[in-house]
Amino acid sequence: MSKFEILHKCVRHKTTDLKFCIRFVRGWSTKRRIFCAVFWICSIIADNCFIIITRESLPSIPYSYKEIYKIKTSGKYHSLERIYMDYDTITEMDKMVTEDEDSGLEYYQALYGDKVTTSHGNSNLSKYGAQNTLLIGDGCAIGAYIQDLILTGSALYLPESFEWKLLKNGMFAKCEKVKELIATPCSIC
Repeated sequence: MSKFEILHKCVRHKTTDLKFCIRFVRGWSTKRRIFCAVFWICSIIADNCFIIITRESLPSIPYSYKEIYKIKTSGKYHSLERIYMDYDTITEMDKMVTEDEDSGLEYYQALYGDKVTTSHGNSNLSKYGAQNTLLIGDGCAIGAYIQDLILTGSALYLPESFEWKLLKNGMFAKCEKVKELIATPCSIC
């Protein structure tokens, strides 16, 4: 049995009582826990929602820029406030760069022609930022890079994902099952 299989078996045994819970991960050792193999396996096996409280960027974990909050304090009351606005409106520009290398790139090239290129991944997208450039990425996985994207001064279009964009357009308007799943995506789980 490999080390991975042993670790997997141990973690599965220890996490059976942790299903369907909200788990908070915080403190100075957050980064160490995030990159730890045990944490990674627990996050997959345990069927939990993890709320990570840190000031660090976590590029190894895909998360939505829409789920980054700051804690706002007013006297003894505290609340969470989203940091970044929505970037859900596409605007045709002189140069357009998508992080997608496959179907997303083909889709945008079919709409806008050769002015659309790829950055070969969301971690490279900010390198292509400039005036009169639209950067296109999957909003659900670009949280670690959002600050870099904003600092480029480029226009941003960050739909939840390319697949989500396709499902929400009129192509599936007559399919009741797809409309139902889009309305309540958590019902799939």
